[in-house]
Amino acid sequence: FRLRERTLDPRQRSLVAWAATFCAMSAEQQPFMQSDRAPAPARVGPLIAGGLLLALGVVLGAGGTWYAAEHGAFDTASTTVVTVALPRDEHGNGPDACGSVAGFEWEPMSVTTPAVQNAIGHAFVVLNAAREDCKGGAYPDLPFEASDFEKGVNHTHYVHAHHKFASTCSGETFKLHFYIGGSGEASTTFAVHLHRTFGSLAWTLLQTSPSPCEINSGVAAYPESLSTSGKGVQDQAKFVASELGFQMKMGGCLGDDKSIEVTNIESARSEIEAGMMTELVLFLKVQGSDEDPVETTVTVLEECDLTQSGQCVNELKVSPDYAGDVCKIFSEPSAPGQRRRLLQGRALGHIPPDPTELYVAQESMFVPRNLRAARERPPLRLSHMKFAPEPPSELDPRGHECFRKIPVYDQGQCGSCYAQAMAQMMGIRKCLLDHKATGRRLMEKMPNSSRSIVGLADAAPRKTKKGCECKQTWQFEGQTCSDYCCNPDNEPGDWCFVEDESCQGSNWGHCKESVPQPACSDNKLWRDVAGDDCDWYLKHDPGCRKYKDYGQRTHCKIACDACPAANDESTDSNPWHSALLKYMPSISDLAECARGGGGIIRGCDGGNTHSVWNNYLRKSQRGVHVMGEDCLPYDLKCWSSSGVVNPITGGHCSAFKDYYLWHKPCSCIPSTSYPKRYECPSVAPSSSCEFKVPPVAFMVANMGQGLTNAQAVKNMQQHISEYGPIYASFETSAGFMRWDWGRRPIYTGGGAKRGGHAVMAVGWGTTSGTDWWLIRNSWGGGWADRGYCKFQRGINLDNIEASETSAIMPEADIKDYSPPSCRVKSTRSAWSWAGPELKVYTMKAYVVCDEDAKVEMRSSGRGAAPQKDTFSVSGGQVIAREIDLICHGFGLRAGTMSLKLSAKDSTGNVGTAQFSLRVGAVPHLRSVDRSGCGR
Repeated sequence: FRLRERTLDPRQRSLVAWAATFCAMSAEQQPFMQSDRAPAPARVGPLIAGGLLLALGVVLGAGGTWYAAEHGAFDTASTTVVTVALPRDEHGNGPDACGSVAGFEWEPMSVTTPAVQNAIGHAFVVLNAAREDCKGGAYPDLPFEASDFEKGVNHTHYVHAHHKFASTCSGETFKLHFYIGGSGEASTTFAVHLHRTFGSLAWTLLQTSPSPCEINSGVAAYPESLSTSGKGVQDQAKFVASELGFQMKMGGCLGDDKSIEVTNIESARSEIEAGMMTELVLFLKVQGSDEDPVETTVTVLEECDLTQSGQCVNELKVSPDYAGDVCKIFSEPSAPGQRRRLLQGRALGHIPPDPTELYVAQESMFVPRNLRAARERPPLRLSHMKFAPEPPSELDPRGHECFRKIPVYDQGQCGSCYAQAMAQMMGIRKCLLDHKATGRRLMEKMPNSSRSIVGLADAAPRKTKKGCECKQTWQFEGQTCSDYCCNPDNEPGDWCFVEDESCQGSNWGHCKESVPQPACSDNKLWRDVAGDDCDWYLKHDPGCRKYKDYGQRTHCKIACDACPAANDESTDSNPWHSALLKYMPSISDLAECARGGGGIIRGCDGGNTHSVWNNYLRKSQRGVHVMGEDCLPYDLKCWSSSGVVNPITGGHCSAFKDYYLWHKPCSCIPSTSYPKRYECPSVAPSSSCEFKVPPVAFMVANMGQGLTNAQAVKNMQQHISEYGPIYASFETSAGFMRWDWGRRPIYTGGGAKRGGHAVMAVGWGTTSGTDWWLIRNSWGGGWADRGYCKFQRGINLDNIEASETSAIMPEADIKDYSPPSCRVKSTRSAWSWAGPELKVYTMKAYVVCDEDAKVEMRSSGRGAAPQKDTFSVSGGQVIAREIDLICHGFGLRAGTMSLKLSAKDSTGNVGTAQFSLRVGAVPHLRSVDRSGCGR
């Protein structure tokens, strides 16, 4: 409520001051009765309305008080309604633009617009506030100024800006990509996600790349994997097709009635330069052509501010092989032919979670506990185990039954690695809990050892005729058997000592016979999509390690050096034999129910923990279906396997004749059985097919949340030591796809980045001075070391210690290592004056935290000494704290104020949040009374 400065007699001044005070008191009582979307209109009682009417048109004079309920509405039980404007910033931007002016996906914006320049200024405020904790508080401010980046492109300091609204319309986020180059020096790049909440108009830091403490001259932001189904990537792919078609028509190699068609977007990733560089791996074909699509890699440079209008334009860059003659993309594809996808095209599927939606999802925690949705589980929260026991020096759990009897999943050509990693993590963690092998017990059961448990023997585990497990290594009368079953006493039949005497009734038993291996030969009838047979693969790709599987690994056993194993569904050599299905959540449930922006099913299009947990599992009222032919098998494995031929009679598909349908290779499954659309199960699973939804999930803090590399490694290890494997992700490189694991057992990097991938980190160790993570992939048990690999640890290789890591807890009775989180829910300013002098200028910040905590609020602005305020809050309780703006240097001039909230819970976990607030100038006054400052 704004009262213009006029002249008032004492009686009128008293009346106006009374009315404003009464309004302010009502606002304080219930300041935040607003929805998740646009703030609700304020409702004030007849008495307030009467006071305002009396004040209307009167004249203010020598003194007065102005109470401004600026950012937040309030409600009283009254029938009289006065509508106030939706909260807006100093440039008039507000929530009413959500969904109309712009949408919920990233859109480029010109840096010359007031909104972007405003965001840049607030970004520097919160970044410098975040750096106050670096190196014990002795870290300098950023070596750049916000004003350096407001000149647009073609300058040494440049910002590329993108904007989006939160899906709830409760706020907006600016993604600012900063670039500094020129003068012959190494370029500097960093990225900032900055969110503004409409309810308070407070700006807060969501994410940076690299961390705030690492941003200095010469640093580089991490490349970012992008969703191939996102609007921005789809638009750029269309631009590529259009521009290539134009260039090919200009070159005379494409008819005027023809066009280029994008059949698939394999991957997309962006990097910051003087503009936004997006690398796309696309499959292209001439529209209407019968030729197979060709794979090509292109780069699109998006630049804004090249014109006075600030319009953004795209520029296409193709491979140097085709520079000057784009016709070669189709006429001279790279040898031996782009009609085949190289093995590096193996399906991936991790997309970094959207920090805006993570922030919005946590809103449910900022209400009193008794008002929280009773049947909803908590959203993802950050977990940093600062006070947990030290992890062991090495950990390899592969010998445990939960790892041996839960087969390594195989995602096929479906980009579902995110769901694969989530499902395996959930299942193995629950299995370990049920087998009493978690926490410190997990470490005791899997002691320090540099020896790979899986690598002790190549033979598959064996059982006795009664079905009891044999010991892998045992001795009898001085002779050692290291292959489960032996015949050291030369009596008829192999035998073994058993793991569990109660199962066998004695300590030994005769072994169940192994099923003979089928004859190993190449199928002479089979051809791939290009018409090539097994002899072609034997000549051009012996071992079948170079190209994607078009069926050759099934039908060309000699050429691929892969004679089939025993084929009976009931034999030990089949990985699904005696699998612990009850600990194997189905990917066809998780992937087809996971949701992305706009509620779109993620399926084979990539996802993350947020899309599975926040958007599905935490709200689910049913259990998760498990794998297995009798429950919900993984039929998405053949979703995009268009390159795999349909099965034929005979050949090596007969080796899988006794397998369940979806346990066979895709080349042995009729294409008529392939799923045609995504479908989230609507019916709850039966009790025998149900996996209970875990009670809580956490984001495991790493370098992406500001930890050092060493701190990130330790935190990941502690979470693995507590309950078992965690979800991990990284930027997959071409080197990783082609790695020779037999000759070089530890991956150490190399090659161009190919996209995001999610796996499980299950252990760690050191070999010849090289530290490594033990990774469990989702590319089947035939990949690398039986589905596992060693990945160099401690150097943030391919961003593995900075990308998303998470842990789903198998039980509710846990020690919570998540720090408290606090937010500025709303603000309210008030001032009073005498004559031309400002006497009082204050702001009330309404603070709310997600749990009980002791809070220190530190405010600073305009070069004045910071103010500190310490108080206690209950979880979900809104508390008002007053800030003296005059002593911060505000009054006659506007500016920005930094507000930092540090909250500590009862267990010692500490969470911090930085905010930047715009403070307006008080109009029509000539001086400020600062006599109360400095005391």
